[in-house]
Amino acid sequence: MGLKKEKTDQKFTYKEYDSWPEDERWELINGVAYDMSPAPSIGHQWMSTELARRLGNHLENMMMENLPRLLTGGRMKTILLNLLYLRVLVLM
Repeated sequence: MGLKKEKTDQKFTYKEYDSWPEDERWELINGVAYDMSPAPSIGHQWMSTELARRLGNHLENMMMENLPRLLTGGRMKTILLNLLYLRVLVLM
């Protein structure tokens, strides 16, 4: 992701910002206008979701297949606990 492009060196008010064309995507931070990236395409959103789903399924299957072995090892037990922690974060 590149650096955000400033509109100008000028400082703007919210009233000025509110009057800008709606087809342009800008954000105003402390009076400075920054050009925003376009919204991701539907294809990009689908691919991101599919990748996350497949990765999650793979990790869950791997964890369930190896659960007995993971519970008995020291280092592997730490890995299992980290995977369980990540799973809880996803469910929240």
